[in-house]
Amino acid sequence: MVLNRQRRLKMFAINFDAGKHVSFALTAQQVEQLVSHPEVHKHALMIGLKNILQDCHASIVREDFKTDDDWIAAKRAKAEMKLGALMIGDIRVHSGERKPKVDEFTAMARRVVLSLLPKADKKKLVDAEDREQQLDKLYEANAETLKPMVDARIAEEAKRAKEAETLAGKIKLAL
Repeated sequence: MVLNRQRRLKMFAINFDAGKHVSFALTAQQVEQLVSHPEVHKHALMIGLKNILQDCHASIVREDFKTDDDWIAAKRAKAEMKLGALMIGDIRVHSGERKPKVDEFTAMARRVVLSLLPKADKKKLVDAEDREQQLDKLYEANAETLKPMVDARIAEEAKRAKEAETLAGKIKLAL
């Protein structure tokens, strides 16, 4: 396990923006040095998680609710949803307007196709206005081969979601 972690970190480097025109480019060795200190690792994780959870419910304003309890419940629900997503490895970044939600199979099929594309083709799709349609066409052209993979990933996500739900029930969060 430690060897596996070391291999991952050797490939890892991060450009960290500390705000106000201050940024750092941390090497793999610097990241390893930071996480080698248990208290630093725990502190960074706690601050990061706190910021993520605070950011996810920041848009929920008091004026939209009749009571403080309703407001707090809405904020808590949003934070719990985000924590549950993080616990199953789901990181979602939403900016701007949201597109209509697609069914679970289509969303997973698009992710599978995207994960299998060569890097150059992925870069072409980043700016494509019809990205989803292109991914759907690629899936349809290879559906017989890709369907078992999509089904397996959906099953795995369902399993992780159930595990996260069980674990989340054991965690007490307070806003």
